[in-house]
Amino acid sequence: AANHQEDFMFIKDVLKDLQDKYKQLTIVFVGTDWKMLKNELDYSRIEVHPWVPIDAYPYLLKSLCCDIGIAPISKTKFNDCRSALKWKEYSALKMATVATDHGPYKRAIINGNGLLADSKDNWMASLSKLMEDKELREKMALNAYKEVKKNYNLDFIADSWMEVFNGVRKCST
Repeated sequence: AANHQEDFMFIKDVLKDLQDKYKQLTIVFVGTDWKMLKNELDYSRIEVHPWVPIDAYPYLLKSLCCDIGIAPISKTKFNDCRSALKWKEYSALKMATVATDHGPYKRAIINGNGLLADSKDNWMASLSKLMEDKELREKMALNAYKEVKKNYNLDFIADSWMEVFNGVRKCST
């Protein structure tokens, strides 16, 4: 979205370099099409999918069949307080993730469940590594999937949440 323009603009040069390096690369944008980049990126190798209602979003994301997701954020106090939602979404779909080494992603991406990047060179190296090493990409995606399923899937954590709610209810009576 337009309010994430600063987050995305940091990565645009990396996307251009990736397009130059990997002729088979297709970049997929969901929501915003970033038309202002048409002079900088090869738009013949970009897919743009418009916003969809929230209940259709998981189906759209799954239908794209992407291998790698990116979560670039600028290093601001606002972004430090956000969640690692993009990593969770990508992980639930068994996609490897590269994210900014900041805030929610720095707290969530550990032990081989994604890659963190703190500079354009790191972004390029991390994305290149995942594009070139299918085994690593799949292993990382599976590690993240298992972690998200274990720690964020209501089928597995509902009892823990009920304990918290019941504890709060006991304290308030």
